[in-house]
Amino acid sequence: MKRIVFLLLLMMTALILCSCAAPQEVPPVQSTPAPAAPASLFPQDHPLGRAAADVLSPYDACLQHVAAQGVPSISHRIPQDMFTQLIASAQAQNITAAGGRYAFTSVQTGTHTYQATAMEATQDLDPFATPAPGDETPMDSTKMGDYSVTGGGIYHRTHLWDVKEDLSQGSIEIITTLNGESAGYETFAFSNRSDGFYFVDASPDFTVSLDTLQTGSTYLVAAGRFTQSRVEVVEYHVQNLHEAPDPASMDFDAVRNSVDRVSYLNATIDQVTYE
Repeated sequence: MKRIVFLLLLMMTALILCSCAAPQEVPPVQSTPAPAAPASLFPQDHPLGRAAADVLSPYDACLQHVAAQGVPSISHRIPQDMFTQLIASAQAQNITAAGGRYAFTSVQTGTHTYQATAMEATQDLDPFATPAPGDETPMDSTKMGDYSVTGGGIYHRTHLWDVKEDLSQGSIEIITTLNGESAGYETFAFSNRSDGFYFVDASPDFTVSLDTLQTGSTYLVAAGRFTQSRVEVVEYHVQNLHEAPDPASMDFDAVRNSVDRVSYLNATIDQVTYE
């Protein structure tokens, strides 16, 4: 009996000591920080910058995969480049939306000239590159000295911007002249539809001859469709601008399957093909 009482006293003493012991601190649960959002490609201090990010960010994963693969394609960057120029021009001219649209004109003007001599053009060439010098036609001995050529002049680049405030639709025209002569023309139209972002870019083919540019008989068209799972751009030629499709109503699959392709980009987040 005494032994039982003694054991009960020991158990009570142990319980009292445990209850009086200092509580152990439980280490705080380490929360995993949320992944940082990718930096926007556009300035967020302007309404157009925020609108551009909203329009193109759903397709960023596929576009980044194209860049990571290093494919020789630049057509998929056209919308980003056009929006970047638009935002910069609107900021520089302090343009605000009117009637739900940004409609304005910006002009860049500059004078650029150059001079190149024959000696400068050939100084880095291999003097022993000719396989059989004795079989070549002799140079004209009546023209001696170091020939030189000058070029360049005054260029004007005019942008005609006409886009909706939220960048859901719009068009851009770029007209370039050199010394008063046509040196470039480009049209870009886009539409942010319910099933994706569509765009069409068209510019005439030019041939270069010193300081003159001659317009070819065809236009190069880049038609694109961006969705969250796929980025596609097809390039092809048309005879005139009226043959370029309207991005607001374009059947991209029909265009892709009916034209004589110059190139075709098909990119997902897992695979990129370019032909």
